Amino acid sequence: MHLIFIVASSVCLLLAVLILSKRHNNIPNTLLGIWLLLTAIEFTFQYGMKIEIYLIYPHILGVLDFFPLLHTSLLYIYVLAIVNDPFKKTYFLFLIPFFIGLIASIPFFVLGGDTKIELYTGTRDRQLAFQNTTILILAMVHALIVASYLVLSLIKLNTYLIKWRSRIRSLKNNGLFWLRNLVLGYLVLWSIVAVSTLTNMADLQNTGLLVFAVFMIALGYLGLKRTRLFVQSTPILDSDTTEVFKYQDWNVFTPYAHSGLKEETAKVYLNRLEAYMKSDTPYLNPKLTLTSLSDQLDISSNHLSQIINERLRMNFSNYINSYRVKEFKDRITSEDSKKYTVLGLALECGFNSKSSFNNVFKKLTGETPTSYISATRGEKVS
Repeated sequence: MHLIFIVASSVCLLLAVLILSKRHNNIPNTLLGIWLLLTAIEFTFQYGMKIEIYLIYPHILGVLDFFPLLHTSLLYIYVLAIVNDPFKKTYFLFLIPFFIGLIASIPFFVLGGDTKIELYTGTRDRQLAFQNTTILILAMVHALIVASYLVLSLIKLNTYLIKWRSRIRSLKNNGLFWLRNLVLGYLVLWSIVAVSTLTNMADLQNTGLLVFAVFMIALGYLGLKRTRLFVQSTPILDSDTTEVFKYQDWNVFTPYAHSGLKEETAKVYLNRLEAYMKSDTPYLNPKLTLTSLSDQLDISSNHLSQIINERLRMNFSNYINSYRVKEFKDRITSEDSKKYTVLGLALECGFNSKSSFNNVFKKLTGETPTSYISATRGEKVS
């Protein structure tokens, strides 16, 4: 059974290498890669502890004690990097408890190897040492901080998902679903380990670690099987418009890995696209297609699709419709708009039918066109 730790370590190491070796990596990707690398190291240490390698290398004892605090603080910083834009360097302050704990453990780390083994195996009355009030308080504070980071991570993710639920077509295919499961699994694991440690139930602790190892193997398998598992598909809208989608590049695996589109060229194409959308308003044409727009921009349709998918986190249809909805919202406030019916105005903005307009408007704004018009004009719309 202990070999499960080696398998879990190998999976985490493979994922870490795939992420950290990605070109033009960013802070969120780097954080995730480091987290997976640390997880691989922890599983390796757990395997070493099970085969009692500490009898040969006693100085590794105590190394694992603060791994949960390092893991969860990095995981929380990663979550903050995903849901907040831009990333703030102050997020790294959440690592302070880990360094405080590390410094507080220096007296143990400087002990001789034989003394460490005696304390670990209980031949030097380890239980009496554990009952020491100061050590018990520190252990409880440690457990509380770890649990707090995990709960805060879940709250942040759930708040984000609820806020943008109308923009997420398939939550189960979204990278945030993977991340939320990861945090939830870690929270369950930590609860088991904390209870087993405080109650001295070694079997329960071993079971918890094995379950987490299997859990990470399963998540790693899904990560390798689904190429877009780590890709954010949640659009991030400005507070008062559906036009601008902020770019958050935290994709790890994408279907465009071999497209040949360079970073600098992608930025040029993106600027050209957005400038053209504002100046020439091609979205007013209800027959606009990806091919026709790519021809107008002199950009290949594959590259145009790529920058819309990766840079703006939308498909082509949602991207064009976001401009049409913005156009409708701008026009509805003018006096001239009262000359048109709601359908007539929607057709002027590029929609080709009443049903498609109603569906798109509700999807992108969270309310029906009639309720929006009533609130904007202050009058009831029949």
